[in-house]
Amino acid sequence: MKKLMTITLVCAIAFVIAACSSGGSEPKTVVEDYITALQKGNYQEALEYCNYTQEEKEKLAALLEEKAKQEDGQLTALKSFKIIDQQIDEEAGTAVVTVSVTNDKDETNERKLSLVKHDGKWLLKDAK
Repeated sequence: MKKLMTITLVCAIAFVIAACSSGGSEPKTVVEDYITALQKGNYQEALEYCNYTQEEKEKLAALLEEKAKQEDGQLTALKSFKIIDQQIDEEAGTAVVTVSVTNDKDETNERKLSLVKHDGKWLLKDAK
């Protein structure tokens, strides 16, 4: 029984380490997490994937939350998204992720999001 508990604990720790280390490891993952946070209306979390200073993030989060209140709680109605392409230039520390986004009116458009590698983490360069 003690051996089973030890094995379970080791597996749980390995899972937590893997989950924590995956954030920012690949540009498309950053884009997926960013858009998912926006879909949930968690603007503060979404801005953590952006290459802004902490002060800029706080100001933008406050603006987005205020705008969302004026728009019945949702800034934009992102229905779904799909990562189409990912181009990485490791030497330059840049990447471009192409994503297809569909809103609640079933209007779909493609966007190219630029990312930059900062302190070993991929961050959105310009999240407009």
